[in-house]
Amino acid sequence: MVNAWYIPERNSITFPYAFWNPPYYSYEYPQAYNYAGQGGTAGHELVHGFDDQGVQFDADGRLSGCSWIECGWLEEKSKNGFGDMAQCVVTQYSTQCCPQTGGTTHCANGAMTQGENIADLGGQLAAYLAYREYITKELGEEEKRLPGLEQYTPNQIFWITYGFSWCMSQTDSSLIRQEETLKRPYFQLLTDVHSPGSCRVNQVMQDIPEFARDFGCTMGQNMYPEPEQRCPVWVAE
Repeated sequence: MVNAWYIPERNSITFPYAFWNPPYYSYEYPQAYNYAGQGGTAGHELVHGFDDQGVQFDADGRLSGCSWIECGWLEEKSKNGFGDMAQCVVTQYSTQCCPQTGGTTHCANGAMTQGENIADLGGQLAAYLAYREYITKELGEEEKRLPGLEQYTPNQIFWITYGFSWCMSQTDSSLIRQEETLKRPYFQLLTDVHSPGSCRVNQVMQDIPEFARDFGCTMGQNMYPEPEQRCPVWVAE
């Protein structure tokens, strides 16, 4: 497995060389693929600088000595807005339950996974907006459709690529262990604070209305919830 990471004390992002090679990235790949995968990872790590932990550090990597809801370098309006945004994500992911093949569902711990969830939501939206910026201002036209996948637009390929990036084979027992462990604060430093892969895909797409627009979803459908049921992260609706 190849990973990238953000270090708040250094205010730095690290991408191992392997990230710049297939299957993660290639100059010859469609840019929809590159932006959704590599761009989404870059956005994810950038947003870590502004998640529940990142906002506690200033630009020089100094801890501001505050909790995320009252950090000194945030203006009052920003504090309130961040608190509302973070709480929305916590509540939402606490009720975002991943189904098992047997029909049973198990819910994760939204409070414990909020940093990664904020990074997923904000980072993937940033990657999509960057892709559209590239298309309109640099390429000047839509990318060609992929051979064998002509039924999908380049925008749809972007979202399919994001979903593909979290494709995994996970047994029901493994999913239960991951979710149950996340509910035990004692094991916080010993466990994965990421939500299960299926939650990371579906919840992100449900919260980003551009996904629903690109696939022609109707408001009220499972993947296109009403605005009050979505959590906009670092973006004004």
